Amino acid sequence: MRSNGKVKINKRQVIRYFLYIVGIVAVVVLAQFLTLTDIEKSVIRRVSYIDYADMDYQVFYQSDPTNAITGNTFLASAIDHIIATFSYDMEYSENVSGEYSYDTKARLIVTDPADSTNIYWQNEYVLSETQTGTFNSVNGYELIDEVSIDYPYFVQEYLNFSNNLGLELKGTLEIETTVFSNGRYHSLKDLSNTSTFKITIPLDSSSINIDETYELLTDERIVEESIDRTREAILTKILAGICWLVAIILLSCFIYSYFENRKKNMSYHRKLESILRRYNNIIVDIAKMPSLTGLNIIKVRSFEELCDAQASLHQPINFYLDEQNECAIFIVILNNMAWEYTLKNTN
Repeated sequence: MRSNGKVKINKRQVIRYFLYIVGIVAVVVLAQFLTLTDIEKSVIRRVSYIDYADMDYQVFYQSDPTNAITGNTFLASAIDHIIATFSYDMEYSENVSGEYSYDTKARLIVTDPADSTNIYWQNEYVLSETQTGTFNSVNGYELIDEVSIDYPYFVQEYLNFSNNLGLELKGTLEIETTVFSNGRYHSLKDLSNTSTFKITIPLDSSSINIDETYELLTDERIVEESIDRTREAILTKILAGICWLVAIILLSCFIYSYFENRKKNMSYHRKLESILRRYNNIIVDIAKMPSLTGLNIIKVRSFEELCDAQASLHQPINFYLDEQNECAIFIVILNNMAWEYTLKNTN
């Protein structure tokens, strides 16, 4: 009779055991990682930033308005226009997101020649409308822009006012660019800054020198905050404990499932061996399951009942071992009747 008495594990068991082992290993690794993770209960989040700027200019004479004049001193009456170009750089120590805006204005100021704080008249002109932009997760940004200054127009504005008063007054033209930026880094939101830089051009002199003035950050500005991470540290330890508990539960389930299935498997093979040894004289081992089509099949609950039927019918018991489904099928056939008992491995 076919049965080697070995305890076999079916494919479903192998897959189930494999999933148990993978789950246990994964949970143990996670638990170990969380256990060894050391979260500082208090950390400092810090961002520093500083800006740089440069204001350049080119002077063009009426005799040649396409080529700039070199030098530091210029003949006022010969000037056609002035091009002012600025470049601005903001640098952050971390990747910051935010927005910026900038504009350029001209300010005509008429004062007492002896006292520049005594202002007779001043007027503001927009040379460049407000420009806006954003930056996203970068450690800085750069701006470059230029404006054209109609120098003779502002000279005439100054002369009109002075002549109306009949006084010899001092006239100055200030070209000022203002850059405002507001950055954000995680919960740090106070990363705002306003910088101005300008050039000053005399309006009351026959020859002029252009001065540059910058109001920038002289040193790095530092913004920081203390972050309490006690809750995160406690939560990490709790999660580690939960993971260890889950690992223990999975291991216990794996061990229980393994021995329970092994017990059922061994029980099946022991019972099959017992039947084959005890009833060897009335059992016929068949290699192929017979066709039961058209037969009236009676399924019995125990092998003893099948033996009773065999004794009354005087027919051998056909035995077929279905290894794929792990069951033993015993059949007695007479005419159009069949008595069947199936021993299943229930693991």
